[in-house]
Amino acid sequence: MKLSELWQSVKNFVTKYPLVTFALIGLLVYGMSLFNGFVWDDEEQLLNNTLVHSLSNIGQLLSNSTFSTGGAAKLGGVYYRPVMMIYFAVLHTVFGPSGFVFHFVQVIMHILSVWLLYKVVTSLTNNRVGIASALLFLVHPINVEAVVYVSAVQDVLVALFGLLSLWLLVTRKSVAWVVITLFIAFLAKENAVVFLFIEIVYLTLFMKGSTPHKEKMEEKEQQDNRNTMYAVYIVIAVCAYVFLRFGLANVHFQKFEFAPIVQLSFIQRTLHIPALFVHYLYITVWPVQLAIAQHWVIKEFTFGTFIVPLFVSGIVFLVLLIGSIKIGKTFFFFSVWFVLALGMYMQLFPFDFTVAERWFYIGLMGLISLMGLMGDYFKLFRKPIVIVLYCCIVILLAGRTVVRSVDWRNELALFGKDIRVSKDSFDLTNNYGVALFRVGKYAEAKEYFTRSVELAPSWTINLSNLGATYQRAKDFKNAKKYYLLSIKYGDYYLAYENYAGILITEKKNAEAKKFLESEALPKFPYNENLQRMYQYLLSLKP
Repeated sequence: MKLSELWQSVKNFVTKYPLVTFALIGLLVYGMSLFNGFVWDDEEQLLNNTLVHSLSNIGQLLSNSTFSTGGAAKLGGVYYRPVMMIYFAVLHTVFGPSGFVFHFVQVIMHILSVWLLYKVVTSLTNNRVGIASALLFLVHPINVEAVVYVSAVQDVLVALFGLLSLWLLVTRKSVAWVVITLFIAFLAKENAVVFLFIEIVYLTLFMKGSTPHKEKMEEKEQQDNRNTMYAVYIVIAVCAYVFLRFGLANVHFQKFEFAPIVQLSFIQRTLHIPALFVHYLYITVWPVQLAIAQHWVIKEFTFGTFIVPLFVSGIVFLVLLIGSIKIGKTFFFFSVWFVLALGMYMQLFPFDFTVAERWFYIGLMGLISLMGLMGDYFKLFRKPIVIVLYCCIVILLAGRTVVRSVDWRNELALFGKDIRVSKDSFDLTNNYGVALFRVGKYAEAKEYFTRSVELAPSWTINLSNLGATYQRAKDFKNAKKYYLLSIKYGDYYLAYENYAGILITEKKNAEAKKFLESEALPKFPYNENLQRMYQYLLSLKP
């Protein structure tokens, strides 16, 4: 078979079976990640979170946040993610804490999101642009964090249901289902608001402006009725979301005060926007220095840290403007998609990290679709050399994705790799200490806990972990010192458990009993370890 015939066969297969193509490539690229373990927040949101271990707790999952609090009356955290929590409950009930199953399902949902992106892009452009955009998004390394990190499934879920809602809207399916799927996206993560605005822009650009001279009056009236129904249903859905989140669950938007970006003023954060914008563009083009828990801030606004990023940002927006004028409203639509999705994370309202790769999951869809449109406008996909170059880029990105997904195989590998990039990250430094502690490298762990405390001296978790290293060394005096500091600054259940445990070890039973009765158990009434210690103290003879 000649090379040209082989290429034509591949092209025909991809065109005829796009979902099969995406599935084969997606499973090939992410296949190694299926054997990864649970890392980072998976521990407190899934493994230690007993509420997601049974489907009987669905009612509580609708009225709680996401983090296990070690036996407190309610889950902790500032996130409202009931779809993610119910998803955890379903998989855990059926399969137990199987890393393979959780990773496999998450990869499958990523593949389905890619297919829906292809359907939406193809509906607005052509099959050539749809395939090119979807394949590039499928294998891009930026998406590894969203696809292989179990606790980041929220980003895949919101994209999956948001894209489904948009596709139903584009294909003029039932308005009720359009809004229902969008509502589910909101329950997955609040950045579903991006899809709400995208749908409004779509209706404005593509479903407005028609006149009876161009189409039948009945069709125009029908579309107007659909738009009215959409508006009514959206208002109902938003009100329902507000009630569930703020009324039922009582989960409000809060700042993670230890993050350096949060400690800056609004003006200072605004001055970060060009650098943040360019950062995401940079890792799109050159996805080498990828890392979690990035807390970098600009301490001095110089030519290199502000003027250059501002200039680059200006050039990009100029290209978007010219493209919208030259190429048309479809280009403008995806420009709005890209800008809105990324704009959410420009720190106008501060988040718990400065940047995070999973936050660009939806924005990257818009950016890559824009690239596909530009390639089609300049007829690049008809040039063999460009097709070869495109295939090489896809292969290189896929290879980088495979390597990056392996970094996530366990906490020791991930944290040890990323701490070289995310330097001076107080939580990553602490987490690496935890990983070292768990493999018996106590001296090294203590160094990282100490460094984390230097970076965030009032964070309850690193203080407790530092106390654990002293407890391990039988230095109970310093251990209690750090446990008490941890208790002073927050309600970390392990600090309470360990402090009570030391008191019992020191035979200070009366003090331990008083601590459990007055401080620990009132805050953690369902904590089994605290209850066990308390029952032990009660069993002792006076």
